[in-house]
Amino acid sequence: MILRASIDIDAPIDRVFQIMLDFPQYSAWNPFVIGISGEARQGAVIWLDVRFHDGQRHRVEEHIEVLDPPGERAELTYQTRGPLARFRLVRARRRQVLTRVDGSRTRYETDETFSGLLTAFLPRAGIQRGFDDCALALKQRAERAG
Repeated sequence: MILRASIDIDAPIDRVFQIMLDFPQYSAWNPFVIGISGEARQGAVIWLDVRFHDGQRHRVEEHIEVLDPPGERAELTYQTRGPLARFRLVRARRRQVLTRVDGSRTRYETDETFSGLLTAFLPRAGIQRGFDDCALALKQRAERAG
């Protein structure tokens, strides 16, 4: 299962990337991933606090695989860790890519690939809604910061 979201943002790529890596501020703007603890560096283990629209919350252990700073593009990719992933019940890899459209506009694209024995039981619509809300919130935060 693969879920995707994308949006164009009227802000420079450096500003958008800075917001994406400012983990302590996620609760101020992100309605889906309401917190991230850990260090924003390649190879680091981070903890995501996720809140679904129905109020359910989950804490997910992730490993940062790719952290490429802005040029014409930037990328933050992380993969699930923890018991569900170790036992191949649910594995997920989320990729967030920024592409410079021009000096003042950026395209944000995210996708997450899910696999494992319990993938069919994931709340697909809730995750998709979370991704869409996150993309819109990132756009609003970056455009307000200018």
